[in-house]
Amino acid sequence: MNQSFLTLPSLEKASLAGRRVLVRLDLDLPLDYHGHGGDLFRLKTALPTLKKCLSEAAGVVLIGHRGRPQGRDTKLSLKPIAEELGRLLNHPIIFVENFVKLRGVKSEKSGEKLLNLVMLENLRFWPGETGADPEFVNKLAVLGDLFVNESFASAHRQSASATSLPRRLPTVFGYRFLQEVAAVERVFHSPARPVVVVLGGAKADKLDYLPGLLKIADQVLLGGALPRLNQLTNPRLVTAELGSDGLDISPASRDQFAKLISEAGTVIWNGPMGKFEDGSHMAGTEAVAKAVAAASGFTLVGGGDTQAALAKLKLTDKIKHLSTGGGALMEFLSLGTLAAIEAVRPRESSRAVSIMTSDER
Repeated sequence: MNQSFLTLPSLEKASLAGRRVLVRLDLDLPLDYHGHGGDLFRLKTALPTLKKCLSEAAGVVLIGHRGRPQGRDTKLSLKPIAEELGRLLNHPIIFVENFVKLRGVKSEKSGEKLLNLVMLENLRFWPGETGADPEFVNKLAVLGDLFVNESFASAHRQSASATSLPRRLPTVFGYRFLQEVAAVERVFHSPARPVVVVLGGAKADKLDYLPGLLKIADQVLLGGALPRLNQLTNPRLVTAELGSDGLDISPASRDQFAKLISEAGTVIWNGPMGKFEDGSHMAGTEAVAKAVAAASGFTLVGGGDTQAALAKLKLTDKIKHLSTGGGALMEFLSLGTLAAIEAVRPRESSRAVSIMTSDER
């Protein structure tokens, strides 16, 4: 692969003084989240970016989405997320439900400290976000002088904020977003071999990533529901045997996967090996999790269910790079780019996906 993302515009090199900054965050926390406890991983990874913006910018507006609401849905409001993020930052966040109320908030500073940090309600409450409606893009664009994309998890989706706004405002990427890019670049350009990808879960559309993953991996291990859904054959594809009820991989496959992972120089894992959440089908996921945690090579893990399994087993801190994205990570690895990255490239050179031969990778 010849394409490099190391020259992407970064927050570190941006001048923030006197500028209003619009920051898109990964705010799509678990749907059972009510503002206390919950999974704060995505919020914590954004703190360095937010602290820099607060210390240097003239104004900061936070935007993001949560879930897939059909119109306004109070269960998917960002208000509890704003409260929790404010606690993590030790800085109050003014939460506003609409653009009219947002226009009434004035930026105030005490010395060098920005007093007003604002979060707008769930962008998906407006149909213009997912539809990338030009009028909605205009509403967002007037909120800032600079756009900071710190939302890796949604970087693979076309939207008004992630992929249309960069055509209207100068755009840079936040610290965590670029850390995610660096982790993937390591796989593309200088992977320790063999590269082993472990793909699980129950979503059939994950199989769409297989052709691209097979171009970068020495072996792809299929677990979860994917063995009975997959129709692709490849000598580097290792398909797990499933137990009699089909809800977990067999003991023999657990041992086989653990051995291949232990021998890998690079391990990428996305998706549990079975219905781990009910406890009685945890063995396959636990075996893979422990093998990945013990691996001496570079480990790159993404996906909400995968992270939940690691947290349940208290193995999260054993992973070299825990990604904030699941689908975004897999799409980046399989296609070689992301929609949000292409949005900052000159139109004449921008491509929806990068086209790379196996030799180029």
